Amino acid sequence: LGLKRIGQTVLRPDDSVNRGYVRTVAHLVTVEEVK
Repeated sequence: LGLKRIGQTVLRPDDSVNRGYVRTVAHLVTVEEVK
């Protein structure tokens, strides 16, 4: 996902690969949809 520091924000496309990464670390990150 490219996270390096606490509080860092990254933008990633909504695809199956990134959803899998987020599911793995769901207890550590917050996901928001950007339009």
